[in-house]
Amino acid sequence: MEGSDIFQELIHNRPLRDAFFPENSISNVLKTRQIAMKTEDLTSDERGSLAGEYAQQYLESKTNLEPRLKAVVSIGADPSARQIIPENGLVMSTVEGERTTHYLAKNVNEFNLDPIRFSITAKDNYGKQLEDALNEGRSFTLPAGELLEIGSSSPLMRSLFDGKDLGGFQLDVQPLLPKKLATKVLALRLVAGAGPTAKEIPYVPFQIAKMGRREITLASQGSLPLEVTLKFRPAENGISINMRPKLQGAEVQSLHPVIEFLDTLEISGQLEVVSLDPPGSLASVVGEFSSSLSISADLKRIIADAALVSRFFGKQIRVPEKYYRQEVDSLETLKAIATGESFFDIEMNGSFIKDSNQNGALEFLDGIERSIRVEHPAGWKVLKIFDESINPGPITIEAQKLSVVNPEETRKAYLSASDGDIVTFKMHRKGPCRYILGTPEPV
Repeated sequence: MEGSDIFQELIHNRPLRDAFFPENSISNVLKTRQIAMKTEDLTSDERGSLAGEYAQQYLESKTNLEPRLKAVVSIGADPSARQIIPENGLVMSTVEGERTTHYLAKNVNEFNLDPIRFSITAKDNYGKQLEDALNEGRSFTLPAGELLEIGSSSPLMRSLFDGKDLGGFQLDVQPLLPKKLATKVLALRLVAGAGPTAKEIPYVPFQIAKMGRREITLASQGSLPLEVTLKFRPAENGISINMRPKLQGAEVQSLHPVIEFLDTLEISGQLEVVSLDPPGSLASVVGEFSSSLSISADLKRIIADAALVSRFFGKQIRVPEKYYRQEVDSLETLKAIATGESFFDIEMNGSFIKDSNQNGALEFLDGIERSIRVEHPAGWKVLKIFDESINPGPITIEAQKLSVVNPEETRKAYLSASDGDIVTFKMHRKGPCRYILGTPEPV
């Protein structure tokens, strides 16, 4: 045990503490308190009953001042342990030493129609900061020593502050959403651009993150690789939008349409936010948009290609933290296999086994262009991209206008080789060339 562990155990374990330190000051103070309260000869249950009676009298003295509220008191050494789970109707909490008192509205709807009103005067610009926090629905703390004056028509509020040194008070404001609103899912659709070039994200679930007097903040939820924050100011018909794509670990088939959406939004400068339930447009915005994360053109192309390959081969591919040139080459090969598109001007390695029949090999090495079809080429292997292994299956390669790079050097190496030797060389495929998945039908 560390020294701090022993200290904590002694603080909270009085029998252990008294056994080793019978004259310690903490136990002496406790004994003095028991004598003063005439509780030294009471049992634990009797002290509990007495504590309950004192607590009831304390709570009644508070609620008598403000009958619209009900109160709960918590006692203990740790303020964080005395906090109750935020619930509908919590108005305020006061922390005084080892006692925390929570005040809740007896009837939330009635209290909201006639809430406790108060005014505060604070140093510097804290009043403006508090007003902004209430308008936006965010938390705010007025540090101890900054409060100058509190006024209220509520007797309860006045009892908390009248005649006391306000310099010792800290004011914490924490707006709480009603449970029904905090858990409600809002189904929205986002449309970028207009007309045939428009791109949309058909379904984005949102929840209310903050709700102030003048501003409502919605935050996107779910597995979509895009974080969206919408801030509405209904009285001003204003809206501000922040979007950030989540790249690392994102599934490419979900990420690719998000990238297309953001590109269209940046180019067009048009965004429409549409409610799905109930149906209707919430806001249409025209302006300059850019995502908070810059994505290079190369990475966008890689994501698009990976999405195509993922869909074609039925493999789930995710964006890694980093990737390598070999993986990008493999991705380009898999894309060519998936699309069957022709490609041009590609170099590749080849080899000959020298034998007595040299005519065909020498013609090829003399620089005569050839067209070839290779079914199930030897050495074809599983391709790995972004921690995902993909076996494309049987492959046929067709290549036109195939020629040897450095034919003279390759010809000399071939002629000087012995029968049975393997002669490697580099070929240039001018094309068109293509990969065919599976065995082609006879021509």
